[in-house]
Amino acid sequence: MKKLHLHFTTVSPVGSLAGLKRRLASLDTDLRERPDDIELLRHRADVLRLLGEDNDALGCLDAILKRRPHDHQALIVKADLLEVSGELERALTALEEAGADDVDTLLRRAELNRRLGRMEAFHRLLEDGLAAHHRDPRIREVRSLALGPDAVDEVSLDELAGLMKTLWSIVRERP
Repeated sequence: MKKLHLHFTTVSPVGSLAGLKRRLASLDTDLRERPDDIELLRHRADVLRLLGEDNDALGCLDAILKRRPHDHQALIVKADLLEVSGELERALTALEEAGADDVDTLLRRAELNRRLGRMEAFHRLLEDGLAAHHRDPRIREVRSLALGPDAVDEVSLDELAGLMKTLWSIVRERP
């Protein structure tokens, strides 16, 4: 007969420490039976993070990455743990290995470069991000803050036309 253990990612505030420890014990039991189960390793890393056992959580993530070297989720969580522990260089490497080009990951990479004193890479990432995600205001905002109050932000003709159209519609609606 096969045992079935259910794993949940939410934790109630009452008795959560005991509940997390029970979940960890259950996951450990399941992993003895299925040591290559990526989802079990992922759940175990989550529980260890919640327990504050970041080194053990990193061990689980490394086990996932050994089996799936480009696992996006594992690389992002690994970068989180490394950044919190002050290992900025390793966090940046994990984010770069994740290979994501979404705005959030791009801004995190830019910020880690800035914190590491790599201003050229910081500005290059913002410029590349602005080119790839020109409609996302977050990159433009970070870039403007980085360049300072006297910086002039370039706006494409399409964006300017859209802004003018919006402004004109507001003006026409006024009594």
